[in-house]
Amino acid sequence: MTDVGGIGFSPEGSDVFCEGVYVPVMKLAEGGRMNETLMRIVKSNCRVPSELEGDMYSLIAANEVAVRRLAEMMDETGLEDLDAVADHIIAASRDAVRTRIAALPKGTASYSMTVDGFEEPVELVGTLTVDDDGVRFDWTGTSGLSRYGINVPMNYTTAMTAYALVCAIAPDVPNNEGGLSQFSVTAPETSIVNAQWPSPVACRHVIGLLLPDVVFGCFDQLVPNKVPAEGASTQWSLMLRGGSPSDTWAISIVTNGGSGARPGADGLSATSFPSNVRGTPVEIIESTTPLVIWKRELREGSGGDGRWKGGFGQDMEIGTTENGPFTLFASFDRIKYPARGRMSGLSGAPGELEIAGGRKLAGKGTHVVKPGERLVVRTPGGGGYGPAR
Repeated sequence: MTDVGGIGFSPEGSDVFCEGVYVPVMKLAEGGRMNETLMRIVKSNCRVPSELEGDMYSLIAANEVAVRRLAEMMDETGLEDLDAVADHIIAASRDAVRTRIAALPKGTASYSMTVDGFEEPVELVGTLTVDDDGVRFDWTGTSGLSRYGINVPMNYTTAMTAYALVCAIAPDVPNNEGGLSQFSVTAPETSIVNAQWPSPVACRHVIGLLLPDVVFGCFDQLVPNKVPAEGASTQWSLMLRGGSPSDTWAISIVTNGGSGARPGADGLSATSFPSNVRGTPVEIIESTTPLVIWKRELREGSGGDGRWKGGFGQDMEIGTTENGPFTLFASFDRIKYPARGRMSGLSGAPGELEIAGGRKLAGKGTHVVKPGERLVVRTPGGGGYGPAR
């Protein structure tokens, strides 16, 4: 949710108890009746309770539509259950991925990438092995845990690693346990990509969404000219909060950078990868908060040069109609270490965060934007592919 308990959606938490509210697994509704006690507890731990309640009902409604349509499909096809269909899909997917892996050259490749981190830079190191036993990826050599909430739990690390492998090896095969079972992902428990409870992990996406670039860097050494250059990767989601204690507003504005150039095509501008979220429309921002988006345009020239150019980031200026300040909970990367090109392509432009007039802001932490000031956000560009000549 946009705002739940603790310090909110910020990387500055020192453990998970700072970051939200633990709710044991229980039913939110049963027999058509809402669990009002649970709903009251959750709303009492949110600064924008009516928005949270609306979000939860929208999730319930989406699931209800899925239930109805699945039932309609089963009625139409005369299916009593899905077991046989599921078994077939999983088995077919497993066989297809095995066939793709068998056709790959056997070998081991390693790749490293330095990113901004929080208190210090983070080194992401991965090793890909392809042999007769399948595909294995190991994160040994990666930096240790951070004191702050950019740590990544192992399930998230596994998901991002496996997703990159799927994109590189079998992007057209349905994504399910059959294919995914052919990939093994490991990481030391002391590393930033295998955070153990109760390490802070609220902003795990900051590091987690950069992991596919490391996987692609390994894969490119075994199978050249198949994967893109490094991209902005990390979502530059703007977590903003303002108003008074009795009338608080909060919003998460999805803002993306440029993706890496591909073999044979430029990178995509202002497009999220590996996540698939869309950018938040200005109309939604301005109609639900006092914020004013004075500028939002592609950041010309931010993509790395190459035979194919990296995608452009965005250039934004944000102010408010309120007399009071608003707060940004920054959790951004690729400011000190931009996306690198591939095959002699050049790096994309680094991200920038500042107050209009030149006061630079750190990429992670809490920043207060005073009345009359404008927040300037320039998202990073993707790396280029191939020599620019």
